[in-house]
Amino acid sequence: MNRLQGSWLRPMFVLSLCATGVVVGAVWRTPAPAAAPAPSAPAAPATSVGLVNLTTLFAGLTEYKEGMTLIEGKEKEGQTKLKEVTEQIKKVEAELEALKDPSMATRLEKQARIAELTALGEGRLAALQRVLEVTAGDTLRRLFVKAVASADALAKKDGWDVILIDDRSVVPPERLKGPDGKEGTGRRVTIGEVRNIIQQRNILVASERVDVTAALLTMMNNEYKAGKK
Repeated sequence: MNRLQGSWLRPMFVLSLCATGVVVGAVWRTPAPAAAPAPSAPAAPATSVGLVNLTTLFAGLTEYKEGMTLIEGKEKEGQTKLKEVTEQIKKVEAELEALKDPSMATRLEKQARIAELTALGEGRLAALQRVLEVTAGDTLRRLFVKAVASADALAKKDGWDVILIDDRSVVPPERLKGPDGKEGTGRRVTIGEVRNIIQQRNILVASERVDVTAALLTMMNNEYKAGKK
């Protein structure tokens, strides 16, 4: 190869290398095919939510009404015994008053009897209140436990995922109870009182079609009637 040919081939060789580099570079720079998007997570299934108004439920339960009737009977029995003590106190007081100038021994005897009867009456009243609170609490607890079990059975039967206590009746009043015990006759509520009442509520709004109180009431009354006590 003479010098002329060498000088001519050298640029061609360089151009070839450059061309090869361009091609190789183009190959390496070719973007990879886009990765397939990850499959999206399946949408969560719709949740069926039911509501139960406990006030309405308990007011309609046969077992609850029978239990309250028995408790009211206990209350009347206790009130009768308290009345007997009250009458005895009045009798002793009348006897003491009828004595125009009783002796010191007689006065002390009558006053001691009045004190004894007063303590007896106070003790009976405290015992009666305790008995009524305990028996009413036991009745309410037992029925609430039954309501939870029955609500679970109702949910499985009718396809409810969640059954909540309906607290839509919780609304801040404009006024508190007055001295007479009547609603709305007392002073106006403060912002703190309104806030506390609002925080007691969980359900803002709900459709009436999710109210399962009637269905649960029917189920529980049927169970009670069937002897499931």
